[in-house]
Amino acid sequence: MSTVVKAHQKGFIRHYIRLQRIRYSPIFRRLVMGFLAFVALAVAFTFSLNDRIGEVVDLARTQVNSVYSKPENQIKGLLVSASTGLLRDRIAALANYTFPSDVLSLDLKDLGERIESIPAVKSAEVAAELGGHLRISVVERHPAVIFRNSSGLQLLDETGSTVMDARERLAHMDLSLIAGNGAEKAVAEALEIFKAAAPIQSSVRGLGRVGKRRWDLFLDGGRRVLLPQVDPVTAIDRLLELDATTLLLQRQIAVIDLRDNQRTTIRLND
Repeated sequence: MSTVVKAHQKGFIRHYIRLQRIRYSPIFRRLVMGFLAFVALAVAFTFSLNDRIGEVVDLARTQVNSVYSKPENQIKGLLVSASTGLLRDRIAALANYTFPSDVLSLDLKDLGERIESIPAVKSAEVAAELGGHLRISVVERHPAVIFRNSSGLQLLDETGSTVMDARERLAHMDLSLIAGNGAEKAVAEALEIFKAAAPIQSSVRGLGRVGKRRWDLFLDGGRRVLLPQVDPVTAIDRLLELDATTLLLQRQIAVIDLRDNQRTTIRLND
């Protein structure tokens, strides 16, 4: 088969799928119903069938239903694209459809909105596809940090949106820990600090938000680094330079205060 013929067939299939989606859309169905109802009312008015308007409208509705009840217009199953079985099961439970089902009985817009209410879902697309399947494709939120608050642990994405609750810290040791009131609203800055502190990552235990305005960096052994409100990443760079020249982090230090960029204050252990 020549390349031109194959390209022609692919183009035909794309146009056919596009027409199928348009035909399955709620707007198209409403237009069809509205048009047929208008025709029915016009016929009833023209022939003065005031006492039979209901019958004519019912006839129009029957005709529309007969079209969508044809086998080629039936939805036979559900296809869900998600990375985990748990999320796929939750989405399928929200759909809760009995198949086969005609497209008139499916509110795809409402289903998409309900799926997007799941914290782990950033966006969702619901469409009836060629072959009689309802496909649900989602863009998921991916955990970037683990957040400790008064109610427990939560996994947050890079924007601070909740992905899911977490049962224990040990199950998510690959994620950096943040804590404190307002920490979830400054996840982007926290990620920048963790990135800057990568050379001492093995010593880093987490970040604590202080007064909803700045961070403390917690190191192993109970050591704490007080970071400034403005440009904490530069303060981390300063800490790394001090450690490289004075082996600061190998000393018996309790607190390193970097809030003043002109002066570093150190408090030793008892």
